[in-house]
Amino acid sequence: MDVRQLRHFLAVVDHGSVHRAAECLFVAQPSVTQTIRRLEAELGTELSSGEDAGSC
Repeated sequence: MDVRQLRHFLAVVDHGSVHRAAECLFVAQPSVTQTIRRLEAELGTELSSGEDAGSC
């Protein structure tokens, strides 16, 4: 686990979606998705429920 993974995960939580988190982090959405998937694999659990809400 690294700081970037935590930063991306917290951005998704704060902004309510991967798309909005990516916009606010100024990175591509697939980058955030891959980072979250790697974090989930390291932790051995799914971290998102798939719900979409929030804004920048």
